[in-house]
Amino acid sequence: MHLFQRRSHAGHGYFLSQFLTPYYNRRDDEYGGCIQNRARIIYEVITEVKNRVGDAFPVMIKLNFDDFMDENEGLTEEESLEVFKKIDELKVDIIEVSAVNESSGKGLMPARKGIKSIEKQSYFKEVTAKIASEVNAKVILMGGNRNVDLMDEILNTTDIEYFSLARPFLSETDLINKWINNNDYIPKCVSCNKCWETQPNSCVFNKKIKK
Repeated sequence: MHLFQRRSHAGHGYFLSQFLTPYYNRRDDEYGGCIQNRARIIYEVITEVKNRVGDAFPVMIKLNFDDFMDENEGLTEEESLEVFKKIDELKVDIIEVSAVNESSGKGLMPARKGIKSIEKQSYFKEVTAKIASEVNAKVILMGGNRNVDLMDEILNTTDIEYFSLARPFLSETDLINKWINNNDYIPKCVSCNKCWETQPNSCVFNKKIKK
């Protein structure tokens, strides 16, 4: 099983993501309108990066499969599949699949709260597995990965090869070693998202109480 920690992305309503989102992208030139035009800047960025770094340097991208916004406002799953296939043609090495535009106003977040059961874990696995089956690039599954056995099952039954974790590592930096010693170890992270309210990001479980 491979574990990969992300560093940057083009999803969640950030700059490149906004070009894909009709609510924000109201341009009437070659960068607006149909999905081919709205994704144009992403294709151009990938092409330029590949030209500059060469084939030996891995190029990775994080993109939404759905903005989860109102009809005609956000990127849809059907549109995103076209984008994923195109960036695969551009020879992107690794794709991390995510979802949700954080400014959608619906209170949705890519980092969901209350992951208290295994049924709520790895919550983007179905769509990510579908995308992984359509592209040649390595695909990363993000979103509520908490259980070694579940990740092993996904690894062995889908084309997903990598898993992204963030909050559990903020809670336990030695989590991988704990899993190596005990596959059944349950991480301390309860997905409260309080770690995003601190600067720098840190787990409230690790906060020292002042006497």
